[in-house]
This record gives sequence, structure tokens and C-alpha cells, in this order.
Amino acid sequence: MSGRLPALAAAALALAAAAVYVAVISSQDEQGIGSGRELLVALSLGGAGVAELLASRASSAFARTALASAGAFTLLVWTVLGALSIGIFVLPAALLALVVTGRAAGELDGPAAAAAVGGGVLLAVALAAAGLALAG
Repeated sequence: MSGRLPALAAAALALAAAAVYVAVISSQDEQGIGSGRELLVALSLGGAGVAELLASRASSAFARTALASAGAFTLLVWTVLGALSIGIFVLPAALLALVVTGRAAGELDGPAAAAAVGGGVLLAVALAAAGLALAG
């Protein structure tokens, strides 16, 4: 398997999960994505897909690790929070994103890998907090 293929697959699956989520929500409500929470979920899933796509293109292992970690953490959170709904669709993307994170982190020494993974998680948390504040 190409080094970029898992990240591209994770990106495609995350973006597909976002599209499925939007389609399901839109079919249940005439207004489509109406609430801030619904928009936050859709944008988070899409953002995780973009992070994985960027990870597939990053030239440095540190950037690949941080981006893949941000995507993986976001996808894992929505897998757990949406366990009874969208979570099952997000799980494959989350698992692939973890594979990408592990492979990229393996190219770094211990402290750099920890910093990259931690930075990715902090990025995901910061984006989620900003989204929650905006969704209010």
C-alpha cells in the first residue's frame, strides 16, 4: 500500500461521512442543516477529511503526524459521540487516520512524535472549541 493511500482513503471516507450526515439531516428537516450543532458536526467531519488530505501531501513527517493526528482525534470523537447514529460511518475513517498517524510518527524520534501528535490533538480541540463557541 502506497504511503499516501491510507491518508487519501481516510480523507475520502471522512468526507463521505460528512456528506451522508448532511443528506440524512437534510432529509429529516426541511431546513437542512439548521442548528449550530448540526453544522459543527458536518464541518468537523469535513475538516478532518481535509486534514487527512493535507497529511497525504505533507513533505515532513512532523507535519504529516500533526495533521493526521488532528484528523484522527476529530474522527474518534465523532465516532464515540455519534455511536448510535453517524459513528459507524466515521469509524473506518478514524481507524485509517490512526494508521496514518502511527506511520508518520514512526518516522520521528520519541519527543518529536509526541509533540506532533499532541499538537494535532490540540489543534483539533481548538477548532472544536471555536466551532462550539460559534454554534452557541
